[in-house]
Amino acid sequence: MAFKEAQSDLSRLKADIANGKYIDKEIAEAELSRFFLIFKKSAMSLSRKLASEVGPYVEPLEARRIEKMLADTINDALEQMSVDGVYHAKKKRA
Repeated sequence: MAFKEAQSDLSRLKADIANGKYIDKEIAEAELSRFFLIFKKSAMSLSRKLASEVGPYVEPLEARRIEKMLADTINDALEQMSVDGVYHAKKKRA
């Protein structure tokens, strides 16, 4: 009975592959790598863009402080995404 189920599952998997329900691992890895490279570049530029938006409303020193705080937060988030398993955040300096 289990053998027939396994054969049926294999046949269904082969049909799904033939019908394009699955993609090649190398293609998926390449596309994901490209996506995350673009995502990282976009995320890293957010701090500067956001600081320039608030710049007219605060002192220049405060705008730079905001940019640094945003960059640190974004870098921390990107680092969390890149770690396998459980991420352990660094202790913040007071």
